[in-house]
Parts: sequence; structure tokens; C-alpha cells
Amino acid sequence: MDEVSGSDHLFVVADNSHYAIYGATNELGGKVIHLNESKIDGLFSYNTRSAVHEFGHTLGLNHPDPKSIGYNSSKDLMVQGGSGGKFTGGDLVKTYGNWKTNKLNKGANSIKTSDGRKIPYPVVQHNGQITTIYKLGYRYKY
Repeated sequence: MDEVSGSDHLFVVADNSHYAIYGATNELGGKVIHLNESKIDGLFSYNTRSAVHEFGHTLGLNHPDPKSIGYNSSKDLMVQGGSGGKFTGGDLVKTYGNWKTNKLNKGANSIKTSDGRKIPYPVVQHNGQITTIYKLGYRYKY
């Protein structure tokens, strides 16, 4: 972690074998993605989709509203728990808008512990709530 600069984006893989959660992002437009080690089972696993889905959150993308025009859980990558594998045209437009208005690369990617170690930033958004990765069951092997 000492080589990580403040502008770096982090994909953090951690042990979360007792929980069903696949991943979490520190904030919309943020820089830290936490992935569940127990859900990774190969290059094209469902958690590979989860990693790209969580990356979408770092681009400022939300889960789509099921009542929205064009909603399709079998195509849209940003549908939580869906099977889609693509960003939509609307996702790309929103990402470009977020970039143009400086809504990306927000927040810290790490903090220092009381003993001086640098660790990935542990605060995340999950189901619309602010929590920590520890409350979601993630455990790191430092």
C-alpha cells in the first residue's frame, strides 16, 4: 500500500466467505472497489461481472430504476443482481457528463491506522446506506 498514490483506483479482494455480497464501492465516482474473494471462481465468473459493475459505480453510475424506459435486466450491466454485461448508451452519456463536471475520482482511497499502516479506505455505500466493509463481513489479510 505504500506505493499507492492518492489518485490511484483500487480493486481490493478480501475474504468475505460468510456473506453473500459480491462487491461494494466507496462512493459514486469514488476510487475503491472491494470484491469478495470467495465469489471469484475464474476469469469469466459472475464476480468478474461484479467487478465491472462496481467499476461503473466509480464512474458515477447508479442502479437503474426498473420503471425507467429501456430497463432490461438481461442486458444492463448496472442492474444489481442482473445478468447483463454491457453499459447502456445512457450510462456512457452519464459517465461523460460526470467526467466533464468533475464528479469522478472523489474521496480518499486509503487511510492510516492508529499504528501507522496505510489500508484501503473502508467506508462504502451498500443498498443506499453508508457503512464499513467490516460491517459487511470483509476481512483483510495484511
